[in-house]
Amino acid sequence: MKIVNKLNLEVQAALDYDPARVVMSGLFLGEEHSITTDGKMAIRVKYPDVDPEQLPAFVAEKPEERDPFKKVISQDFIKKLLKVFPNGRSLPPVIKNILLTEGKDKIVARCTDLESDVEIAAVPIDSEFPDVEKILNEENDEAHTMTLSVEVLDKIVSAMKKSKADAVTLKLSSKLLEERRS
Repeated sequence: MKIVNKLNLEVQAALDYDPARVVMSGLFLGEEHSITTDGKMAIRVKYPDVDPEQLPAFVAEKPEERDPFKKVISQDFIKKLLKVFPNGRSLPPVIKNILLTEGKDKIVARCTDLESDVEIAAVPIDSEFPDVEKILNEENDEAHTMTLSVEVLDKIVSAMKKSKADAVTLKLSSKLLEERRS
């Protein structure tokens, strides 16, 4: 079971879509973060800190408990989720989340805006997501310089604005920088 907010989904749009590389154009649902990459850059977003017990009854109904899953969802499924995402200023913050559970051979998403309940499902991408944790988990306090094109930076800022995020942390990997220099 995973609880995602809008930023977990919007961030995927910040990177280039390559139809020839479906896995790289998807969103990896990891243990504590959603992760997207285009092979040049990786973006990781922590899941919101929401207690599943706080979710409305419809959303929190669990089909059956399973082990935590790690799957890649497609860009098409992300677009569907963003269309049904609970919005509205008067909604309590806990409602502005989607619960994802693993069903038999599918990912099931449930949400509500307190007036209507939505449940949609999709088959996850059946392929291995690149191991970006080696880069993202690097503990290194060295300062590095990063150059982003205005287009990429604009996409990141746009995704953050859509999800109403208030901060971003950019972390550069010395391993990645060394590979680029070679």
